[in-house]
Amino acid sequence: MRALTTVPLLAYPAGCIIRLNAPEAVIADIAGFALILLALFCVALVVPSYFQRIVGDEKQNLDEFEMDLRRRAYTAAYQGFSALTLIFVMYFGIAADAQEKLPWLWTPSNFDHWNAIFWGGFLYTVLLPTAWIAWFVGAPAQEEE
Repeated sequence: MRALTTVPLLAYPAGCIIRLNAPEAVIADIAGFALILLALFCVALVVPSYFQRIVGDEKQNLDEFEMDLRRRAYTAAYQGFSALTLIFVMYFGIAADAQEKLPWLWTPSNFDHWNAIFWGGFLYTVLLPTAWIAWFVGAPAQEEE
């Protein structure tokens, strides 16, 4: 489960970067698209999982332990996403300000760039709480009968 929650968080941004920076190269475009599909495939496998149930189920369907896990996962995901957002805002501010002196700094310039950023943000907000549970809690113990 750790790999299934980590791969999309790495593969989606990598796929978008490859696709957006190599639009003329067919092989690079296919490789970027393959990474995005890999990310979506992993997300499709995470959605029916026990960890995603804790994150996404209604409160009345969770016990006290699961509610505590959910609260801690949401808190950690919020802190992580806030830190990432702050880093991106700082980068965009610096890149926009220094565009004349450092033209190699990338800034989003068209709909495709902003679309990739939006869906990446959506992916991170949905998957970060589940990834936190997968990495820091682990699989539920099997009960012996």
